[in-house]
Amino acid sequence: MNRIRKHLSGHARPYATGIGMGVFLLGMLGTLALVARVQLQAIATSQAALVERLDAVAEEAGSLLDRLNEKYAPDCTTTHLVELRNLLFETRFLRDIGLLSEHGAVFCTTGFGRWERPYLPPPEKLHTLRLPDGRTRQFIFDMPTRVGGERLPATIAWQGRFNVVIDPFVLGDLYRRGAQMLWFLETDGSVTPVGPEKPQPPAALRTLLQRDALAATGQPQAYYAWREGTFVGTSLSLRSRIAAQTHTPLAHALHEQAPTLLMLLGFSALLGVLSGVVALQRLLHLGSLNARIRTLLDPTHLRCVYQPIVDIHTGRPVGCEVLMRIQDGAETLMPDTTIPAIMRGGLTWQLDASVMRQGLAELLTCTLPPGGFKVAFNLFPQNIRFAEIHALLAPLQHRIAEAGIQIDLEVTEYNYDRNVIAEVDQCRAAGYQVSVDDFGTGYSNLGSIKRIAPNYLKIDKSFVYDMEDASIRSSLIPEIVGIAHAIGAQLIAEGVENLRQVEQLRAHGVQYAQGYFYARPLPLSAFRQYLRDALPDKIPAENCTIDKKFT
Repeated sequence: MNRIRKHLSGHARPYATGIGMGVFLLGMLGTLALVARVQLQAIATSQAALVERLDAVAEEAGSLLDRLNEKYAPDCTTTHLVELRNLLFETRFLRDIGLLSEHGAVFCTTGFGRWERPYLPPPEKLHTLRLPDGRTRQFIFDMPTRVGGERLPATIAWQGRFNVVIDPFVLGDLYRRGAQMLWFLETDGSVTPVGPEKPQPPAALRTLLQRDALAATGQPQAYYAWREGTFVGTSLSLRSRIAAQTHTPLAHALHEQAPTLLMLLGFSALLGVLSGVVALQRLLHLGSLNARIRTLLDPTHLRCVYQPIVDIHTGRPVGCEVLMRIQDGAETLMPDTTIPAIMRGGLTWQLDASVMRQGLAELLTCTLPPGGFKVAFNLFPQNIRFAEIHALLAPLQHRIAEAGIQIDLEVTEYNYDRNVIAEVDQCRAAGYQVSVDDFGTGYSNLGSIKRIAPNYLKIDKSFVYDMEDASIRSSLIPEIVGIAHAIGAQLIAEGVENLRQVEQLRAHGVQYAQGYFYARPLPLSAFRQYLRDALPDKIPAENCTIDKKFT
C-alpha cells in the first residue's frame, strides 16, 4: 500500500493531467449528448404538434361527413347548397362539399353547383382508411382543386354520398411546422407520399423513413440515425393514418446550436483544468486515512455506541441499534468519514464482524430489559451472508438467549438482489429478525418487499424530517404504513427529533421510533444509565462490568 501511495505521489503531475483531459473529454461527450437531447426534444415537440393538427383535420372532416350522411341527402338544389355552405362556415379546415351519385361520381359541389360532366375518380387514386366501427373512408391526395381562382393540389375525403375538400393550405402549414415527409399508411401495408413536391431525401434515408412510417405508433418517436448521420422524427395520426416525419442532419443541428455548443465546450475545458488542479493537490497530499484504515478497525480504536429504539406509545426502550465510531487519537471519526475508505479497502466484513462481536460482548456484560431486547446491526449488503453471520454469532447463541437478546439484521432497501433475498431467508429461518433500513429511498416494489418478508420497516429520516412542513414526501408515510400492514411488518421511524413528530407518527400508527428526541447514540456506560432511568423497575442499580477501553 505504501509503495502505491509513493508511486501516485511521485507521478502526480501526469496522473492529474490525465484526469483533467478525461474530464474535458467527458465534458465534450456530455455537451454533444445535451445538444442531441435538445434536438430530439425539439423534434418530439414538433411531431406532437403535427399529430395534433392532423388529428384535428381528420376529426373535423370525419365529423362533417358523418353528419352529412346521417342528416342530408345529395340534393343539388340552390336552397340545399346554401344550407351546406353554412355548414362549411362552422369548420376551420374544410373548403368545399361534394355530392356523389349512387356510383360515387361527383355531380355537384357547394362551390360550383351542378357539374356538366360528373367526375368519377379512378380506383387507383382512392386510398382507403378503415374506421374503428368497420366503415371505410377514402382519400384522394394532391387532387387539383380550384381555390380562390387558383388550381391547387388538395386532399379530398370521401364517405357515403358526400366528400369534403380539405383546405390546400393545411398541408403547406404542416410543412411550415417542420414536416418534411408525409405518408399515408395503406391498408395493404404500403405507404403513399402525401402533399406538395418536396426535395426527396437520399435513397437510403428514404428507405429508413418508409420503414419508420410503417412502424409508427400514436407516440412521437425521435432518435439519431448513425448510419445516415441525421436526427429523425416520426409521428402518426391515428385518425387519418398519415405519418409526419422530419430529418435534420447533424451538421445542421450543431450549426443551429452553435452558441450553446461553444459555451459548453468552454465550460468543459475550464472544468478539465480545475479537475486537473484538484487531482494534483489530492495526489500530492494523499490522505493517510486510506493507508491506516485497516489498523483503525482494531478493537483498540473501534468504539460501539448504542441508540435506543423506543415504543412510541409507552416511551419505553425495546431495543437499540449498534453503531460504530473510530477513535483516531484525540479525534473521533464518524461513519460518513470512514465508510468510504472502508469500502475502498474491501474491509466491510471486517468492520461488520468487529461491530457485531464487540457490541454483543459489551451488551452481554449488562442486565438488559427482559422480554426480548432487540439489538440491530446495519450490515453492508454484500455481507448479508448467512454462513459467515451464523459462524460469527453461533458461539454466543447460548449467552444471547439467556440475556433475552433478539438479533436484528438491517438490510438497506436499495441494495438487495435475489442473492440477498436468499441469504435473508436463511437468516430468518435461523431465528434472526430482519429489518429493511432507509425504507422509501430505494426502488423496491411491494412484491420484492414481500419476498424479503421483514419483521420491521425503518422509515427513512428524510420522511420524518419533512413531516412538519406537510411536504409531498412526508405525505407518503401513510402509504408506507399501508405497505407495512400488507406484509405484516412493524414500523420504526428514524430521525425523530421532537414531540410533534412523535405525535404525528403515533397518529399514523407507527409503533417504534429512534432519534435525538429520545437519545443520541450513546457509549455503553451512558446507554446503561439511559436504560436505568427509563426502566428503573427493570434494570438494577449495579449493572455492566465495563472494560475501561470501551468507556
